[in-house]
Amino acid sequence: MNWVKNECKWILIFAIIAALSFIPLGFALKDPSRVYCEELGYTFTTTETSAGDVGVCNFPDGSNAQSWDFLEGKSSQQYSYCKKQGYDMKTISDARKCSYIFSDECAVCILGNGTEVEVAQLMGLDFREGTCGDGKCVIGETYINCPQDCPSGSQDGICDGIKDGICDSDCARLGKQNEDLDCAEPATTTTTTIVPQTTTTLPVVKPSTPIYVYLIAVGVIAVLVIFLISKIRVIK
Repeated sequence: MNWVKNECKWILIFAIIAALSFIPLGFALKDPSRVYCEELGYTFTTTETSAGDVGVCNFPDGSNAQSWDFLEGKSSQQYSYCKKQGYDMKTISDARKCSYIFSDECAVCILGNGTEVEVAQLMGLDFREGTCGDGKCVIGETYINCPQDCPSGSQDGICDGIKDGICDSDCARLGKQNEDLDCAEPATTTTTTIVPQTTTTLPVVKPSTPIYVYLIAVGVIAVLVIFLISKIRVIK
């Protein structure tokens, strides 16, 4: 039933990404198994199978393992980060503890005090596609922490309120139109020849979807996927 687990894993990953796509931010995520393999100094390749391309981590002795099996501690543990650091390790099935790699199964290193930490989290791996300074405003980067990639007015999830001639779309989306003066249209004065009068045209702001709606969407999809996984396990 390994193929069922693999299918569920990718369903979970794609569901999270699909849910996040409702939020107007530019971002991408790297393959966690590839990042783990290459961070340890091994070579990552792909091989074509009947089920599609599969990631492979190649080790110095010429052996290899499917990259996700290696990341989850199911194969070639002697090359794992845990073993290199002298920790014991095991594979667990816990969607909450394994959420760092977007999976319901993962490898944990058992520290000296008995604490169990997911291996990629212990290594501090970053799966974001891009780094500050590469010209791409990705998830986790904002005008505050990376202005070179996310200049004022970018879709970065925050309303910066900077007076720069650009109406920050995040201000309208978050319901903070009044915090960005660039979003206000100039008043229009109309005077007739009979009765002097002033007509002020107020800025029209389209109603925006509150951020909590996106968070609810993410939560609902995640719950549905976890429910699907639990049903498959019951059947198995």
